[in-house]
Amino acid sequence: MFMTAFRGMGPVEWRSWVGVGDEHAHPDESPPGDSFQKRAPRVSPPHRDNQRHGPFLVLRQVMLLAGVLLILAGANPWRQAVLASSWPVVDGKVVQSRHLASSDGQHPFWGSWLHRTRVEYVYVFDRRLWSAERIEFGIGDQAFVSRDFADRIVRRYPVDKSLRVWVNPDHPQEAVLETTPSAGGSLIFLMAGVICLAVRYFLGIKGEQS
Repeated sequence: MFMTAFRGMGPVEWRSWVGVGDEHAHPDESPPGDSFQKRAPRVSPPHRDNQRHGPFLVLRQVMLLAGVLLILAGANPWRQAVLASSWPVVDGKVVQSRHLASSDGQHPFWGSWLHRTRVEYVYVFDRRLWSAERIEFGIGDQAFVSRDFADRIVRRYPVDKSLRVWVNPDHPQEAVLETTPSAGGSLIFLMAGVICLAVRYFLGIKGEQS
């Protein structure tokens, strides 16, 4: 009986019975496209975010690069001092110890605002006589802002004083009198590097808040 009724339906009656193609079958439901448009959040164009955060990103990258380079420059004398502590030690003698005028040396500009000294010593290594001037590892060795520090170096290493010399066995012309680095210049570079990294951090917070 069911099959007989089904066979007697026309195309329109059959579609209406199964609910196919009936536009009024679900009056409470809206098309999927309209629902998506209503629910989708509004997104700001990406170029506006780039214009807003672009300067912060560039400045942060610059601060990062400057901070890393300054920290490496400040830490390098400490690395050299650690390596020099394992060098062989020989006897040496000071042959020159004096203050430098602004016209002396390879850096005449320093003489206008720094007090420079020259302490030269000689030593024998591998049956040869060598001379060197480095006292300690650091930025601006034998260059001081204060005149008192320069006087201390001249008094500490007078002419004809016998001393110990640490010699680089691979490069005997490289030697040093003290295996502790110069803290002055190294600390300045380290502090400047830390300040640059701190500025980069605060710029990142500022960029997120904006």
